[in-house]
Amino acid sequence: MENIHSVSRHHPDFMGFIFYPHSPRYVATDESLPILPADIKKVGVFVDQSWEEMIHLIDKHKLDGVQFHGQESEEMAAQMKQKGLIVIKAFRIDRDFNFARLVRYETAVDYFLFDTKGKVPGGTGQTFDWSLLQHYTGSLPFLLSGGLSEQNIKQALEFKHPRLAGVDLNSGVEISPGIKDLEKIKRILQIINKQRNEQV
Repeated sequence: MENIHSVSRHHPDFMGFIFYPHSPRYVATDESLPILPADIKKVGVFVDQSWEEMIHLIDKHKLDGVQFHGQESEEMAAQMKQKGLIVIKAFRIDRDFNFARLVRYETAVDYFLFDTKGKVPGGTGQTFDWSLLQHYTGSLPFLLSGGLSEQNIKQALEFKHPRLAGVDLNSGVEISPGIKDLEKIKRILQIINKQRNEQV
């Protein structure tokens, strides 16, 4: 709880809470989440979970959004969006990824999240070849994920794509799964905010 509060003091745009039982960052269903500052959106991360389970957790934790990392359909995503939730749909990218499959989600979600392809759902802690995203010509904004850290955040921010809306930080700013390194977060956010100010 204290680590969550400490991260929130740096005011990221979103904070994600993983409700996938096989994740080392799993938030158990009997756990509570703290009240966060109003400017931070609280997002639940799900992988092929039932509608009933997700709605229960959304209501219990007063989530502002959902992030889908499984095979969730565009119909399910659209239903979540109709409930007033921010909807993020993750796709794992490699050289064989077919960007045409994103078209059917464009009216159903608010953001795509592009991550590194691995053997199991969820992050790998590794980056992928960002140049592959030049094949994405859709209209929806996306978040860049996959092994982002102090070592490569400047390169990620310098990556030019008209739909790049933000970056997703996780294992690259951790002491251990689920426990964030506050100094790393502080330094990375300083880099991000510096670039934001330079672009204004």
